Amino acid sequence: MSNQKHVHIKIWPIIGLLSIFMVTSFGCEPLRKKFTRKKKEDKVSQGFIPVLDPIEYDRKRVSSKEKYAYHFSMWRIWQRELSQVLETDSNDKRQRYLIAQLVIQMEEMDKWVEGATKDRVNEYLGELREINKELDRPAELQNKISIERKLTRISSKVRNNLNPKKEQNYKPNE
Repeated sequence: MSNQKHVHIKIWPIIGLLSIFMVTSFGCEPLRKKFTRKKKEDKVSQGFIPVLDPIEYDRKRVSSKEKYAYHFSMWRIWQRELSQVLETDSNDKRQRYLIAQLVIQMEEMDKWVEGATKDRVNEYLGELREINKELDRPAELQNKISIERKLTRISSKVRNNLNPKKEQNYKPNE
């Protein structure tokens, strides 16, 4: 008798698990219908209407002064990096790259000014191009001290004379 009692204790959890499985798996619908894939409904019938006409926004208007100020600040960043490279590193490729970036920013500044300011930008731009030509020569023929002095002189002129906070002759807004 004790053996039968022990068997009943082991069977009840199994019967309970099977009954829970049967109730949850069958539910209200038959098992076959529960696991068949349903067809997708059209998006239009669900209330989804695609947007066919894009909205066009006005272009942001940026004045000549703002563009000039942006390129001046970029010029200052490249100039600061160049002065650090000249003090610590003698990597000629890096120096040439940085001077080329200074020239690019000065050319961009030149696009947004006119009159006397444009003449000063072109003057300093010509001096930067001369330094760039000096760096193209072999390293043995370069006078590094002279190049550093010229760059320091040009950078102080640019900071003093071309600063956008001072009065400049900007092109009229387009």
